[in-house]
Amino acid sequence: MNKQNSSAGRELYHEIWREIKERFYDVERLSHWALWEHRYDEDITDDRSALAFAKVMVASLGDRYTLLVDSPSPTQAAHNIDCESAVTAKRFKCNIGCIKINSFQSLSVADQVEASLTPMADCDGFLVFVDSNPGGLLDVTLECLGLFFDQATLGALELRTSNGITIEEAYFMDDACVLRTIHPDGSQELLPIPKRKCLIADKPVAIVIGRGCGSSAELFAGALLANRRNSKRHQEGRSYNKRLCWSHGDRSGGKGIMQAPVDILKGRAQLKVSVGRFLSPDGHWFGDGQTDCRGIRPDFRVKGGPGRVCELALRHLQRQLHQAA
Repeated sequence: MNKQNSSAGRELYHEIWREIKERFYDVERLSHWALWEHRYDEDITDDRSALAFAKVMVASLGDRYTLLVDSPSPTQAAHNIDCESAVTAKRFKCNIGCIKINSFQSLSVADQVEASLTPMADCDGFLVFVDSNPGGLLDVTLECLGLFFDQATLGALELRTSNGITIEEAYFMDDACVLRTIHPDGSQELLPIPKRKCLIADKPVAIVIGRGCGSSAELFAGALLANRRNSKRHQEGRSYNKRLCWSHGDRSGGKGIMQAPVDILKGRAQLKVSVGRFLSPDGHWFGDGQTDCRGIRPDFRVKGGPGRVCELALRHLQRQLHQAA
């Protein structure tokens, strides 16, 4: 046995163990984590064996989203950045716009959503489909929400760090998206970043969700529902609340946890760790997508394929528009 290789392998294994100990969001699943630290010290002979044992260790968490991963190929990485087919849109004859967002994974999605909504901005209402959207990049999701709101509370992300729980809240105010970070010691930071111009403020929306909707897509749907259910409007000098959003389809997937990539020892291993959980504007956690799948329960549960859901959601939205006329 090469002692140098064995020592390097143990270093790799222990670094993976340490990163998960400090960053994995669900501390209850770490109650026996200390037992894994030196379990394979006598068996590790090199990096390869260290990674094999580390995979067993990681699997013990019971979280299929935390895992050792292979580095993406240049082709895969380019696809994630440049995907041009994440959004489709159409206008119905009844002057209701329809947009389907399949993913928030691509950096170009917000551009695609804006390009789709701009020519339909004069529609009376909108159908928004995220029923098969598994989520993706949080900043892209927030960019897309900026097209729907001038002012709104968007939700929060609870992140586990080595110092404790950090809370990141997001909301829109005027022409900025404000990120408020609340550190474990109670100190706060505000970071305003530019937001996209709202295109359809105060337009009624029927949002279609389903089992394939998860992660930041649930945050997107939750923000639309929470902020448009009681939208304050002004008319003839009076203020009143009017509901502007309804959900249709099936319960969403209930994956309210976020993963972060971790580079181990300058590329000797790549780890993806569940580091936090998403909360809706009203504090609702969507679940872990595995043992707890709370998700979002639709206002109108619709059985059948996408065509049936679209038909009923469109019909309901037309009724709401007719009543408001």
